[in-house]
Amino acid sequence: MITKFITKLFNNFLGRLYLGVPKGKKIYKITKRSAHYYTGEYTKEGLPIISTGNCFSGRLKIFERFQFAGKFLGLVSVMVLTKFIGEHGLLPLFTLTDTTAKPPQSGKTGNVWDGDLTNPTNIYLDDGSYATCAVTSTTSYGYFYYNFGFGVWVGATIVGYIQNIRCYYTTDGATTAVSSGNGLVRVGTTYKGNLTLATADIPITTEGTITFGSTTEVPETPPTVAQVNDNSTNGICFGVGAGGTAGAGTATVRFDYMTVTIYYTGGTPPATNHFLGLLGIGS
Repeated sequence: MITKFITKLFNNFLGRLYLGVPKGKKIYKITKRSAHYYTGEYTKEGLPIISTGNCFSGRLKIFERFQFAGKFLGLVSVMVLTKFIGEHGLLPLFTLTDTTAKPPQSGKTGNVWDGDLTNPTNIYLDDGSYATCAVTSTTSYGYFYYNFGFGVWVGATIVGYIQNIRCYYTTDGATTAVSSGNGLVRVGTTYKGNLTLATADIPITTEGTITFGSTTEVPETPPTVAQVNDNSTNGICFGVGAGGTAGAGTATVRFDYMTVTIYYTGGTPPATNHFLGLLGIGS
């Protein structure tokens, strides 16, 4: 009697949709020993039937079919929680967020060195083209770069900066090349401090990456979030340069590519980034 009632209960459009009955089929029978049968592909005792394979021994576990509803409600709950966390900036209070490594899109004369780099825009792309300079024991050359498109979240606390520069040098004498202005942070023309060299200095002959700063280092006078997000000439900029050590000859320095990553906690992500906020990903 129960099985007949259940069969009739689900033998409608919504019931068949819920149980996953193939299109165009109708439920033939639901029993205690098997899940449900439909009219279909093969015959048993003269009746056209098909089994879904969802069979249970003993009493029909009809309530197990509500797993889908539970998953759906769980998804809705996650979406609501994501929106709340994103709007209130709660996740970054516990998670370190970063801007990802960003190359510059603009540059300007620094008035810090003896002259500018040659072809300074070659540092924008990772394409094997170089910004260069030839330094001696008494000269240094460099350039300031800005317009990174950081997009740090409003209200965030910036806790670290990393500047990576891929470069190398060759020399025709005793002069070796050293960093001069790398790791230098300014806002517009205002000095904010130097980031610490975290690796060996400019490599000779073979290109390598030198790193300034860390996930926990900020300049002596930290820029504000607004200054970091300012992509104009008045915004944050980073120096790239080289000088020579004592000795005869000239060292030719080649800068291939430069990126900066900024690390921060807290803040409120843009409204379109609620889901990204849950993952702890910045822009």
